[in-house]
Amino acid sequence: MNKVGIFLEPGGNKSFFINGVLKVFHEEKINLDHLIGFSSSSAILFTHLFGCHDYSLDIFRKKLKKNKHNFYLNKKEIFPHNKIYESAITEMFDIHYNSLINIKTSYTILASQTTIKFKKTKGLIITIAIILRFLKINLHPLIKKLLGIKSLYIQSDEIKKMSQQNIIKLIMGSSTLYPFIKLHTLNEKLILEGDLAEANPIELLSKFDKKIFIHITQGKTRIKNNILHIYSSQPIPNNILYYTGDSGIKALHDSGEKEAKNNMTLIKNYIND
Repeated sequence: MNKVGIFLEPGGNKSFFINGVLKVFHEEKINLDHLIGFSSSSAILFTHLFGCHDYSLDIFRKKLKKNKHNFYLNKKEIFPHNKIYESAITEMFDIHYNSLINIKTSYTILASQTTIKFKKTKGLIITIAIILRFLKINLHPLIKKLLGIKSLYIQSDEIKKMSQQNIIKLIMGSSTLYPFIKLHTLNEKLILEGDLAEANPIELLSKFDKKIFIHITQGKTRIKNNILHIYSSQPIPNNILYYTGDSGIKALHDSGEKEAKNNMTLIKNYIND
């Protein structure tokens, strides 16, 4: 039987498209031997491990309905990242944390870390670097060198030994965009956006027979260079936050389900070939 590794592309609330795809994988009993996620996709990774795709969608939607603001700035939480995102993850772990030790599927969470000295300044610089990368200007190698930032790849065996609180800190830290999202520390280290790890997912999944990438952009689901790329056939909004209502993430989730169902023959043939 082929060993299957899967990479989950991050992208704020766009990751609910991935949640929809993975729900269908779960329903179809498609075995995934290893998952890789960072930033928002690290939370979706645990949603799949716990098999609570609908629950995570529902709890997030409920929290969105209670708070429709868009920013966290100047110490005033008008961007509800903690009230919505962190509290939703906490509720999920409150229910499923004890089952984590029994999950056989392996996984990797990507993040980066540095010292907590001048953490706010570092957070601002990193945010600028991330925005510039979005504009096709990659300053990550230079910034990592100047600020002493190291890539952080945490494997499932290590995560299973972590407390629930520290796992949540890791997920939140990997999703940091300061000052819009507050900074998080773990073991006296500043945890930063997983994109800074500059991981090569092909290399990370090199030992697996079959590799699947789930993207959060519009495109055509296809096999290229023996890698199955799953895209949304529907337009994906540019707004990665989309905290103005719950209908948007429901549409993304539904789109993911539809994409997986429409391509199930391709998916199964690829995995079993």
